[in-house]
Amino acid sequence: MAGQDKDDLSAFRAEVRAWLEENCPPGARGIPQSAANSFWGGRNPVHQSEDRKQWFERIEMRPSEYWHRNCYATLGLSQLDYLGADRVMWASDYPHSEGCFGYSRARSNR
Repeated sequence: MAGQDKDDLSAFRAEVRAWLEENCPPGARGIPQSAANSFWGGRNPVHQSEDRKQWFERIEMRPSEYWHRNCYATLGLSQLDYLGADRVMWASDYPHSEGCFGYSRARSNR
């Protein structure tokens, strides 16, 4: 990584850490230990703690909206309608199961 890029990345990470320290309650930090302790939005939220509830009230968008705004995936085409064509990357490499190595050209022409 070039010097300026590394400096920019370090500055970005420091800014994100500072924002999280200021806005994310201590009890909402860390990785939930089970799926039962996770919350991804929804109409009838059930929060595992008051800190986690405060955190989800403070963020500007639902977690799924952050994902759709910032993430991309290489998944099967059956997920295309859910993810949106602008969020899917073409996987033509080997040996990944979602790839189409050996018939990429024919698949892309469909």
